[in-house]
Amino acid sequence: DTALYDVLKQYVDAQEAATKVEENLTVIMSSPSYSSNPGDYIEAHRGEYEAILKLGQPAVDYMLSCFAHGEGNTLKGHIMMVLCKELLGDRPSDEALLPSEWYRLQTQRETELPDYVYTGDDPILKLVYDTELAHFPNWDSGFTVVAPHVFGNFEENGYLKVIVTTFTQSYHLYGQTLETYTGSIAPAAITYKMNADGSYTLDAYEQAKDGTLFIGSVKDFCTMPVSGKTIAGLADEILDYYGNHDDLIALQKSNLEMLLTENGITDVELPS
Repeated sequence: DTALYDVLKQYVDAQEAATKVEENLTVIMSSPSYSSNPGDYIEAHRGEYEAILKLGQPAVDYMLSCFAHGEGNTLKGHIMMVLCKELLGDRPSDEALLPSEWYRLQTQRETELPDYVYTGDDPILKLVYDTELAHFPNWDSGFTVVAPHVFGNFEENGYLKVIVTTFTQSYHLYGQTLETYTGSIAPAAITYKMNADGSYTLDAYEQAKDGTLFIGSVKDFCTMPVSGKTIAGLADEILDYYGNHDDLIALQKSNLEMLLTENGITDVELPS
């Protein structure tokens, strides 16, 4: 009977995977005994770690069953969590989570939510929200919330330039657990061409650069959209604000709360 054969084969494969996972985990956990860092044990036994990875889904199934049967925040639990994260690959995970917390998230169905959309009456803010959301590199399947602080908008010869610092963050929701994923707070200059019908077309998006180039890049884009004339005092205002943006964090939290409420979710603890 083909069906019976397939069932038996799956059982044998699962048992074989369980045996190999346990054998390799035993070796991994054997040293270095002086360390409490799971990463040190993995690095000391990279061959055994890779051997578990090669087992693929049967290894994941077995390790998840270990968590289901009570394996918690032990050395074994931490190593299995690292293995599962790598094997599952596409699942977001907070690096600070303990194995027991991580496993709980895996067993909860994710609530899919739309991105936050600005519904106010300010046309400039509408432009900024839509542009920042479209520009944000949403590397995962979560939902994204945008919160901008606009310093000013400047029109010149048919072009509009908006100078802004934006807090953009993506989230995942599992049950009542809200998990943050990719995010950024960055100044930018967004230039639009003003069309005859009153609409706008994105012409240029300039975001502040990282590291030692940050200050210079902010100064470079604090100019009028066509003539390139420096807008006096604007760069200093942006740089001063970058170190004290409590209102931006509050707006991000407010927009997140509004999105959750609009979707009937009121019992989730928001990020502090």
